[in-house]
Amino acid sequence: MKIDYQDLIDRGFKAEYYSDSVHEKKHGYQAFRLDFKLTKRLSMHWHPDDMICKVQNCNKEYDVLYEEELTLEEVDFLINLHSKVKVDKANNYTHVA
Repeated sequence: MKIDYQDLIDRGFKAEYYSDSVHEKKHGYQAFRLDFKLTKRLSMHWHPDDMICKVQNCNKEYDVLYEEELTLEEVDFLINLHSKVKVDKANNYTHVA
């Protein structure tokens, strides 16, 4: 399911830029993805090319053990479950100390 960039930025995802000359030549902008680290080995990633957010579980060598596409509701669930960012039923986002 496609998820808009701003919906993930509002939830605390951070942009990670990287060098990819083929991408830059084709699209006219620097390659990036949005990331949200849930735990040491569990994180969510979003790429602008397909607008799909995925959760990845990695082992200690950072090999991907599991990957699955997420809906925005599943993103909210994982943020609530694994982080200090809480999303209420009205989609208000607060950081918990």
